[in-house]
Amino acid sequence: MKLSGNTILITGGGSGIGLAFAERFIKAGNTVIVCGRRESVLQDAKEKFPSLITRVSDLGFESERTSTKQDTAIVNVTSGLAFTPLAISPIYSATKAALHSFTISLRHQLSDASVEVIEVAPPAVQTAFTRNSGEPLDAFVDGIFQGLNEGKQEIGYGSSMNRLRMSRDEIDIYVEKMYQAMKGVVG
Repeated sequence: MKLSGNTILITGGGSGIGLAFAERFIKAGNTVIVCGRRESVLQDAKEKFPSLITRVSDLGFESERTSTKQDTAIVNVTSGLAFTPLAISPIYSATKAALHSFTISLRHQLSDASVEVIEVAPPAVQTAFTRNSGEPLDAFVDGIFQGLNEGKQEIGYGSSMNRLRMSRDEIDIYVEKMYQAMKGVVG
């Protein structure tokens, strides 16, 4: 993926991982547009990065693709929980698994076009969403940008990198151990 001179749209880019990506893409010389549901969060992001273009998301739709510029990329951010679901967050895990599946399908659907479809699968990253537990945000973004620079289509970091490559049997064992550990902590 070409990392500069692009126009980049980041959904959910007003905070956390999305905002960290926005900052890095701005520093790399891109025009960055972020959209999200919370206008106040988008305003805060705009104050931090005045060149940022913000939009409130309120509509999802699908239309037929008519043309594509060269060097186009779609980057979907899933989660390590797309592969190893967490019992205490089944909706989050399921939606990230669906986005993983969608990303694979979209990559194949657009394989004849000049569109790269890239999946970024973070582990827990230190943001407000995770109450600042997990991998350091800057180190995570550095790792993802390294993967983008290397032209990878699936980019994990930390524990999620391992989960991207697990077999079905390995995933089952991992999830069972995770649930047993949770039962020990909770019960």
